[in-house]
Amino acid sequence: MSVLVVDSDTIFQESVINHLLIYGVDSFEVISSGEEAMERLAKKMFDVIIINFLLPDSSGLQIAMEFQNRKPDSKIIIVIDDDQFSSINGNAKSNWNFPTILKSAVESMLPQLVLGSSI
Repeated sequence: MSVLVVDSDTIFQESVINHLLIYGVDSFEVISSGEEAMERLAKKMFDVIIINFLLPDSSGLQIAMEFQNRKPDSKIIIVIDDDQFSSINGNAKSNWNFPTILKSAVESMLPQLVLGSSI
């Protein structure tokens, strides 16, 4: 299984890396911008992409939608900073069908979201 993590928050990146390793996932890449994500996705397909809703240089949601068009069987997970979640209105949330979770919940939900099981 290959995982791509796209988030500019280095503390979040490190946390996800540590948990992926704990759960036995050793094929992953971590990048911090939408531009890097698009370049990487043009060269390699991933089984799972964990992407921040808002990246410093682009919309994580837009990248997720493009990635879904390229490889529809991949699992895409949108993460949102806890303080950003309340500012996204219900209509906007209904425009995508990706699992969407708060960053604060990623650690506890990672096995279920990435591996499809609870550990």
